[in-house]
Amino acid sequence: MMSMGSNYIKLAKPKLRKLGSASKFRLASSTSTQQKSSDTNPECKSTSPEPEREPIEAFFAKYPRFTHDKTLPLWGQFASLCKHYKWGKKTKEKKIARSSFGTAITSEFGRLCGTEDESLSSWQKFFRALDVSPTPDTICACRQKVRSLHINIVDLLECQRKGGHPDKFATLEELRGYTLVNDKVFPKDVAKANGLLRHLLRRIL
Repeated sequence: MMSMGSNYIKLAKPKLRKLGSASKFRLASSTSTQQKSSDTNPECKSTSPEPEREPIEAFFAKYPRFTHDKTLPLWGQFASLCKHYKWGKKTKEKKIARSSFGTAITSEFGRLCGTEDESLSSWQKFFRALDVSPTPDTICACRQKVRSLHINIVDLLECQRKGGHPDKFATLEELRGYTLVNDKVFPKDVAKANGLLRHLLRRIL
């Protein structure tokens, strides 16, 4: 009978190569570099995009030294911003900020009511915001109707954001007096960029 010992083959032990100090350094350096690259490269990180700010919030975020209170009227907050940064009535800084602020609230209004004066649907939303009824049923009638209205654009945009409806003034003189006393002159160039709001522009100054 064959001995069981003949079924076993003695295998040679594998030779392990020792790394020299220079090789160890290169290996450690490579690992460290890869780790550092993954920490600093934004593509290696799993980051979720920041939620897009509303136009008004984005505007106030440009002035971090001012604390914006969302519960207060927008135009009053803008006045507080100017006071905080000590901008005079005719300073360049205030003019730039006013234009930027106007663009922000106009953009927000456009998202809600639209901007195209060739759209009857946008006109109907516009008249609902103005609290005008019945709403004209043609674009031509809408344009004729809006010419008879005297409404402060700042108040309209404020009401659209907070709720309610703006006051309607019987005459241009009444609107002009109210606008100047309360410093609610809306930037003309900004209003002209919105197809609907431009129809509310009146000669104030």
